Amino acid sequence: MRVELYTEKEVFLLLQEEWNRLLVGSPSDTIFLTWEWQSLWWEFFGKGHQLLLLTARHEEELVGIAPLFCADEGMTLRLVGGTEISDYLDIIALSGQEREVWSAFLAHLLEECSWDILDLHNLPATSPTREVLLSLREEHGLKVEASLEDVCPLISLPGTWERYLQMLDKKQRHELRRKLRKAQREAQVDWYLVNENANLASEMEKFLDLHQRSSPHKDRFMDQAMQRFFKAMARSTFEAGWLRLGFILINGLKMASLLCFDYGDSILLYNSGYDPERYRALSPGVLATAHCIGEAIQQNKKVFDFLRGSEEYKYRFGAQDTKIYRLVISRV
Repeated sequence: MRVELYTEKEVFLLLQEEWNRLLVGSPSDTIFLTWEWQSLWWEFFGKGHQLLLLTARHEEELVGIAPLFCADEGMTLRLVGGTEISDYLDIIALSGQEREVWSAFLAHLLEECSWDILDLHNLPATSPTREVLLSLREEHGLKVEASLEDVCPLISLPGTWERYLQMLDKKQRHELRRKLRKAQREAQVDWYLVNENANLASEMEKFLDLHQRSSPHKDRFMDQAMQRFFKAMARSTFEAGWLRLGFILINGLKMASLLCFDYGDSILLYNSGYDPERYRALSPGVLATAHCIGEAIQQNKKVFDFLRGSEEYKYRFGAQDTKIYRLVISRV
Protein backbone atom coordinates (compact mmCIF):
# COMPACT_ATOMS: atom_id res chain seq x y z
CA MET A 1 0.00 0.00 0.00
CA ARG A 2 1.48 3.34 -1.09
CA VAL A 3 0.88 6.41 1.08
CA GLU A 4 1.30 9.95 -0.21
CA LEU A 5 1.18 13.19 1.76
CA TYR A 6 -0.27 16.42 0.34
CA THR A 7 0.10 19.82 1.97
CA GLU A 8 -1.43 22.15 -0.63
CA LYS A 9 -5.14 22.82 -1.22
CA GLU A 10 -4.79 21.82 -4.89
CA VAL A 11 -5.04 18.20 -3.72
CA PHE A 12 -8.80 18.65 -3.48
CA LEU A 13 -9.00 19.30 -7.23
CA LEU A 14 -6.59 16.43 -7.87
CA LEU A 15 -8.84 13.98 -5.99
CA GLN A 16 -12.22 15.35 -7.08
CA GLU A 17 -13.14 12.51 -9.43
CA GLU A 18 -12.01 9.72 -7.11
CA TRP A 19 -13.05 11.08 -3.70
CA ASN A 20 -16.79 10.35 -3.64
CA ARG A 21 -16.37 7.02 -5.43
CA LEU A 22 -14.24 5.87 -2.52
CA LEU A 23 -16.61 7.40 0.02
CA VAL A 24 -19.67 5.45 -1.15
CA GLY A 25 -17.63 2.25 -0.84
CA SER A 26 -16.61 3.00 2.74
CA PRO A 27 -18.43 2.56 6.07
CA SER A 28 -17.94 6.30 6.68
CA ASP A 29 -20.27 7.50 3.92
CA THR A 30 -21.77 10.78 5.11
CA ILE A 31 -22.36 14.16 3.52
CA PHE A 32 -19.76 15.69 5.86
CA LEU A 33 -17.01 13.60 4.24
CA THR A 34 -17.99 14.27 0.63
CA TRP A 35 -15.54 16.08 -1.60
CA GLU A 36 -17.95 19.01 -1.79
CA TRP A 37 -18.18 19.46 1.98
CA GLN A 38 -14.52 18.84 2.78
CA SER A 39 -13.12 21.11 0.08
CA LEU A 40 -15.56 23.89 0.98
CA TRP A 41 -14.74 23.64 4.69
CA TRP A 42 -11.05 23.96 3.92
CA GLU A 43 -11.69 26.94 1.65
CA PHE A 44 -13.51 28.81 4.44
CA PHE A 45 -11.81 27.60 7.61
CA GLY A 46 -8.40 26.28 6.59
CA LYS A 47 -6.64 29.64 6.65
CA GLY A 48 -3.79 29.68 9.15
CA HIS A 49 -3.61 25.88 9.35
CA GLN A 50 -1.32 23.41 7.60
CA LEU A 51 -3.05 20.80 5.47
CA LEU A 52 -1.78 17.23 5.90
CA LEU A 53 -3.92 15.08 3.63
CA LEU A 54 -2.86 11.46 3.25
CA THR A 55 -3.93 9.08 0.51
CA ALA A 56 -3.45 5.33 0.37
CA ARG A 57 -3.41 3.36 -2.86
CA HIS A 58 -3.31 -0.35 -3.53
CA GLU A 59 -1.54 -0.51 -6.88
CA GLU A 60 -3.32 2.46 -8.53
CA GLU A 61 -6.67 2.17 -6.75
CA LEU A 62 -7.46 4.81 -4.14
CA VAL A 63 -8.39 2.93 -0.97
CA GLY A 64 -7.96 5.54 1.75
CA ILE A 65 -8.04 9.27 2.49
CA ALA A 66 -7.06 10.85 5.81
CA PRO A 67 -8.02 14.55 5.54
CA LEU A 68 -5.95 16.00 8.40
CA PHE A 69 -4.58 19.41 9.28
CA CYS A 70 -2.19 20.83 11.86
CA ALA A 71 -4.23 22.80 14.36
CA ASP A 72 -1.53 24.44 16.48
CA GLU A 73 1.91 24.88 14.98
CA GLY A 74 1.93 21.26 13.89
CA MET A 75 1.70 19.60 17.29
CA THR A 76 -1.99 18.62 17.13
CA LEU A 77 -3.54 16.96 14.09
CA ARG A 78 -7.29 17.08 13.52
CA LEU A 79 -9.74 16.04 10.83
CA VAL A 80 -10.74 18.53 8.17
CA GLY A 81 -14.31 19.53 9.03
CA GLY A 82 -13.66 20.91 12.49
CA THR A 83 -15.70 20.28 15.60
CA GLU A 84 -18.69 22.62 15.19
CA ILE A 85 -19.60 22.57 11.50
CA SER A 86 -19.46 18.86 10.65
CA ASP A 87 -21.50 16.40 12.69
CA TYR A 88 -19.81 13.18 11.56
CA LEU A 89 -16.10 12.85 10.71
CA ASP A 90 -13.63 10.04 10.08
CA ILE A 91 -10.98 8.91 7.66
CA ILE A 92 -12.28 7.35 4.46
CA ALA A 93 -11.24 3.76 3.83
CA LEU A 94 -12.52 1.13 1.45
CA SER A 95 -14.82 -1.22 3.32
CA GLY A 96 -12.92 -4.24 4.62
CA GLN A 97 -9.55 -2.50 4.43
CA GLU A 98 -9.89 -0.12 7.38
CA ARG A 99 -7.18 -1.78 9.46
CA GLU A 100 -4.64 -1.88 6.62
CA VAL A 101 -5.35 1.73 5.66
CA TRP A 102 -5.08 3.02 9.23
CA SER A 103 -1.87 1.05 9.81
CA ALA A 104 -0.32 2.55 6.68
CA PHE A 105 -1.40 6.07 7.66
CA LEU A 106 -0.04 5.73 11.20
CA ALA A 107 3.31 4.39 9.97
CA HIS A 108 3.66 7.34 7.60
CA LEU A 109 2.66 9.90 10.23
CA LEU A 110 5.12 8.46 12.73
CA GLU A 111 8.01 8.33 10.25
CA GLU A 112 7.47 11.49 8.21
CA CYS A 113 5.59 14.04 10.35
CA SER A 114 6.20 15.89 13.60
CA TRP A 115 3.19 15.83 15.91
CA ASP A 116 2.23 15.16 19.50
CA ILE A 117 -1.51 14.48 19.38
CA LEU A 118 -3.89 13.07 16.78
CA ASP A 119 -7.24 14.41 18.01
CA LEU A 120 -10.19 12.77 16.22
CA HIS A 121 -13.60 14.31 16.90
CA ASN A 122 -17.15 13.37 15.86
CA LEU A 123 -16.57 9.67 15.17
CA PRO A 124 -19.92 7.87 14.89
CA ALA A 125 -20.44 4.68 16.87
CA THR A 126 -20.74 2.74 13.60
CA SER A 127 -17.23 3.74 12.52
CA PRO A 128 -14.60 0.98 12.61
CA THR A 129 -11.95 3.58 13.54
CA ARG A 130 -12.30 3.31 17.30
CA GLU A 131 -11.90 -0.48 17.36
CA VAL A 132 -9.14 -0.45 14.73
CA LEU A 133 -7.02 2.17 16.51
CA LEU A 134 -7.38 0.44 19.85
CA SER A 135 -6.15 -2.77 18.24
CA LEU A 136 -3.20 -1.03 16.53
CA ARG A 137 -1.91 0.97 19.49
CA GLU A 138 0.69 -1.50 20.74
CA GLU A 139 1.95 -2.30 17.24
CA HIS A 140 2.66 1.38 16.56
CA GLY A 141 3.66 2.40 20.08
CA LEU A 142 0.70 4.68 20.67
CA LYS A 143 -1.60 5.62 23.51
CA VAL A 144 -5.27 5.76 22.49
CA GLU A 145 -7.91 7.34 24.70
CA ALA A 146 -11.55 7.00 23.67
CA SER A 147 -14.35 9.04 25.22
CA LEU A 148 -18.00 9.73 24.56
CA GLU A 149 -18.18 13.17 22.97
CA ASP A 150 -21.85 13.69 22.14
CA VAL A 151 -25.01 12.03 20.90
CA CYS A 152 -26.89 12.17 17.62
CA PRO A 153 -30.59 11.40 18.20
CA LEU A 154 -32.34 9.83 15.23
CA ILE A 155 -35.63 8.21 14.27
CA SER A 156 -35.80 4.87 12.49
CA LEU A 157 -38.68 5.67 10.19
CA PRO A 158 -41.60 3.28 9.62
CA GLY A 159 -43.55 3.06 6.37
CA THR A 160 -46.47 5.34 7.23
CA TRP A 161 -47.25 8.48 9.22
CA GLU A 162 -49.74 6.61 11.40
CA ARG A 163 -47.17 3.98 12.28
CA TYR A 164 -44.76 6.77 13.15
CA LEU A 165 -47.30 8.34 15.50
CA GLN A 166 -47.78 4.98 17.20
CA MET A 167 -44.03 4.93 17.92
CA LEU A 168 -44.41 8.00 20.14
CA ASP A 169 -45.47 7.71 23.75
CA LYS A 170 -49.10 8.54 24.43
CA LYS A 171 -48.48 12.06 25.72
CA GLN A 172 -46.25 13.14 22.84
CA ARG A 173 -48.57 11.57 20.26
CA HIS A 174 -51.50 13.51 21.73
CA GLU A 175 -49.51 16.77 21.84
CA LEU A 176 -48.31 16.47 18.25
CA ARG A 177 -51.78 15.74 16.95
CA ARG A 178 -53.22 18.60 18.99
CA LYS A 179 -50.71 21.13 17.67
CA LEU A 180 -51.21 20.05 14.07
CA ARG A 181 -55.02 20.31 14.40
CA LYS A 182 -54.82 23.67 16.17
CA ALA A 183 -52.64 25.17 13.46
CA GLN A 184 -54.85 23.90 10.65
CA ARG A 185 -57.94 25.14 12.44
CA GLU A 186 -56.69 28.63 13.24
CA ALA A 187 -54.59 29.54 10.18
CA GLN A 188 -53.63 28.69 6.63
CA VAL A 189 -50.56 26.47 7.01
CA ASP A 190 -48.36 25.48 4.07
CA TRP A 191 -45.02 23.71 3.74
CA TYR A 192 -42.78 23.99 0.74
CA LEU A 193 -39.29 22.99 -0.35
CA VAL A 194 -37.01 25.26 -2.31
CA ASN A 195 -36.64 23.87 -5.84
CA GLU A 196 -34.77 24.68 -9.02
CA ASN A 197 -37.31 27.38 -9.93
CA ALA A 198 -36.62 29.38 -6.77
CA ASN A 199 -34.02 32.02 -6.09
CA LEU A 200 -31.77 30.11 -3.71
CA ALA A 201 -29.84 33.19 -2.62
CA SER A 202 -33.06 34.94 -1.60
CA GLU A 203 -34.37 31.84 0.17
CA MET A 204 -31.13 31.50 2.12
CA GLU A 205 -31.35 35.14 3.22
CA LYS A 206 -34.75 34.35 4.71
CA PHE A 207 -33.45 31.20 6.36
CA LEU A 208 -30.55 33.12 7.92
CA ASP A 209 -32.93 35.80 9.16
CA LEU A 210 -35.15 33.21 10.86
CA HIS A 211 -32.10 31.41 12.25
CA GLN A 212 -30.75 34.57 13.86
CA ARG A 213 -34.15 35.50 15.24
CA SER A 214 -34.50 32.12 16.97
CA SER A 215 -32.18 32.78 19.92
CA PRO A 216 -29.25 34.94 21.05
CA HIS A 217 -26.98 31.90 20.81
CA LYS A 218 -27.87 31.32 17.15
CA ASP A 219 -27.49 35.01 16.42
CA ARG A 220 -23.93 34.97 17.82
CA PHE A 221 -23.08 31.79 15.93
CA MET A 222 -24.23 33.16 12.59
CA ASP A 223 -21.64 35.91 12.22
CA GLN A 224 -20.65 37.28 8.82
CA ALA A 225 -18.04 34.60 8.18
CA MET A 226 -20.50 31.83 9.05
CA GLN A 227 -23.16 33.38 6.84
CA ARG A 228 -20.77 33.29 3.89
CA PHE A 229 -20.04 29.63 4.56
CA PHE A 230 -23.74 28.74 4.84
CA LYS A 231 -24.55 30.46 1.56
CA ALA A 232 -21.72 28.70 -0.27
CA MET A 233 -22.58 25.37 1.38
CA ALA A 234 -26.25 25.72 0.40
CA ARG A 235 -25.29 26.38 -3.22
CA SER A 236 -22.88 23.44 -3.33
CA THR A 237 -25.27 20.94 -1.74
CA PHE A 238 -28.19 22.24 -3.84
CA GLU A 239 -26.23 21.65 -7.03
CA ALA A 240 -25.31 18.15 -5.82
CA GLY A 241 -29.00 17.37 -5.18
CA TRP A 242 -28.61 17.04 -1.39
CA LEU A 243 -30.09 20.26 -0.03
CA ARG A 244 -33.62 20.22 1.39
CA LEU A 245 -34.45 23.75 2.47
CA GLY A 246 -38.04 23.93 3.67
CA PHE A 247 -40.32 26.63 5.04
CA ILE A 248 -43.53 26.67 7.02
CA LEU A 249 -45.86 29.44 5.87
CA ILE A 250 -48.57 30.63 8.22
CA ASN A 251 -51.12 32.82 6.48
CA GLY A 252 -48.60 33.31 3.69
CA LEU A 253 -45.69 34.36 5.94
CA LYS A 254 -42.49 32.34 6.39
CA MET A 255 -42.43 31.52 10.09
CA ALA A 256 -40.04 28.59 10.35
CA SER A 257 -37.38 26.93 8.23
CA LEU A 258 -35.39 23.71 8.27
CA LEU A 259 -32.11 23.25 6.43
CA CYS A 260 -31.82 19.52 5.86
CA PHE A 261 -29.81 17.18 3.69
CA ASP A 262 -31.15 14.27 1.67
CA TYR A 263 -28.23 11.86 1.61
CA GLY A 264 -28.45 8.14 1.06
CA ASP A 265 -31.38 6.65 2.93
CA SER A 266 -31.49 9.50 5.47
CA ILE A 267 -32.81 12.99 5.95
CA LEU A 268 -30.43 14.97 8.17
CA LEU A 269 -31.71 18.03 9.99
CA TYR A 270 -28.68 20.31 9.97
CA ASN A 271 -30.06 23.62 11.21
CA SER A 272 -33.26 25.56 11.72
CA GLY A 273 -34.80 28.92 12.38
CA TYR A 274 -38.14 30.38 13.38
CA ASP A 275 -39.79 33.66 14.25
CA PRO A 276 -40.20 33.60 18.07
CA GLU A 277 -42.74 36.40 18.14
CA ARG A 278 -45.43 35.99 15.48
CA TYR A 279 -47.74 32.95 15.61
CA ARG A 280 -45.83 31.53 18.54
CA ALA A 281 -49.00 29.87 19.85
CA LEU A 282 -49.14 27.81 16.65
CA SER A 283 -45.69 26.24 17.25
CA PRO A 284 -44.19 26.90 13.80
CA GLY A 285 -41.01 24.96 14.64
CA VAL A 286 -43.02 21.88 15.55
CA LEU A 287 -45.06 22.21 12.36
CA ALA A 288 -41.91 22.41 10.23
CA THR A 289 -40.34 19.35 11.86
CA ALA A 290 -43.53 17.30 11.62
CA HIS A 291 -43.94 18.13 7.92
CA CYS A 292 -40.31 17.26 7.27
CA ILE A 293 -40.63 13.89 9.03
CA GLY A 294 -43.85 13.17 7.16
CA GLU A 295 -42.20 13.97 3.85
CA ALA A 296 -39.26 11.70 4.69
CA ILE A 297 -41.69 8.86 5.37
CA GLN A 298 -43.44 9.48 2.03
CA GLN A 299 -40.06 9.28 0.31
CA ASN A 300 -39.41 5.90 1.98
CA LYS A 301 -36.37 7.18 3.84
CA LYS A 302 -35.08 4.88 6.57
CA VAL A 303 -33.69 7.45 9.01
CA PHE A 304 -34.51 10.97 10.17
CA ASP A 305 -31.30 12.19 11.77
CA PHE A 306 -31.37 15.19 14.13
CA LEU A 307 -27.55 15.21 14.18
CA ARG A 308 -25.45 16.26 17.16
CA GLY A 309 -26.95 17.54 20.38
CA SER A 310 -29.37 16.32 23.04
CA GLU A 311 -31.97 19.08 22.77
CA GLU A 312 -35.22 18.00 24.38
CA TYR A 313 -37.43 18.61 21.34
CA LYS A 314 -35.70 15.79 19.44
CA TYR A 315 -36.89 13.21 21.94
CA ARG A 316 -40.44 14.55 21.83
CA PHE A 317 -40.42 13.47 18.19
CA GLY A 318 -39.34 9.98 19.21
CA ALA A 319 -35.61 10.15 18.49
CA GLN A 320 -33.20 7.69 20.10
CA ASP A 321 -29.56 8.43 20.85
CA THR A 322 -26.63 7.17 18.84
CA LYS A 323 -23.17 7.84 20.25
CA ILE A 324 -20.39 10.07 18.95
CA TYR A 325 -16.82 9.43 20.12
CA ARG A 326 -13.57 11.33 20.42
CA LEU A 327 -10.23 9.56 20.11
CA VAL A 328 -7.00 11.14 21.29
CA ILE A 329 -3.90 9.37 20.00
CA SER A 330 -0.42 10.17 21.32
CA ARG A 331 3.01 8.62 21.22
CA VAL A 332 3.90 6.45 24.23
